[in-house]
Amino acid sequence: MTWLDELRTAALVGTGRHDAPPPPAELGFRAPEDLGREESMLDQAALADVMTRATRTASAAPDTGLFSPAPVDTEPQADGEAARLLELLLTQPPVGLELRTS
Repeated sequence: MTWLDELRTAALVGTGRHDAPPPPAELGFRAPEDLGREESMLDQAALADVMTRATRTASAAPDTGLFSPAPVDTEPQADGEAARLLELLLTQPPVGLELRTS
């Protein structure tokens, strides 16, 4: 039985009946010594999740035809006061200069 299989078994039957297995030595990861059974189980589950996600290969999303590109924007650009306000919102930090330089 692999480490992941043992981990799933411990999760299924509970840590009262089956301890979470220690991580494989080849991972170079050692679980903390002072964790309780439940904490160890959660720690191992988090490690398993990270490993599973990190080893997945990317795949292209299926083209279901549900999404189409947005139409071309034909509205005029903002001008005057609206353009000035937009410029402030996009470039002005929310804090004063004295806080930005310290």
